[in-house]
Amino acid sequence: MTTMIRLLDTSAWLAYFFEVGKANRQVLQLVESEETLLTAAVTFLEFKRKLLKRNATKEDIERAIEFIKHRSLVISIDASISEKAAVISFENNLGAIDALIYTSAETNNATLVTCDSDFKHQHKLSKLVSESSPAGDAHLPNVELL
Repeated sequence: MTTMIRLLDTSAWLAYFFEVGKANRQVLQLVESEETLLTAAVTFLEFKRKLLKRNATKEDIERAIEFIKHRSLVISIDASISEKAAVISFENNLGAIDALIYTSAETNNATLVTCDSDFKHQHKLSKLVSESSPAGDAHLPNVELL
């Protein structure tokens, strides 16, 4: 049996730690599973920034980041990923960080798990799963929108 590799973006990790509802339950199941999880290094910039905006304590931020590092493999952003992300960003009108995260997933043959609606309107790439979007819509390849 082949194990699916998934890369969780910032919004998925935020859902795991802070949200309630469908997205939280789906991410919770993934994090508690035996699946291989990846996290792009740039995710820590967004994640920590959002926690600082929420006035999280230094200890809570450190604990959350250590958990993510322990539970997932951290993917470094190298020149190759950056160059591919530039093209994806331009062609799909994605922000730079979203493109870096997406390209990190693509480069590592992982499915991107996101709650970020920025991926919802990317009609070039594969299927998304969300409360408002039935499975099978044509969007970014290997993206699960929670």
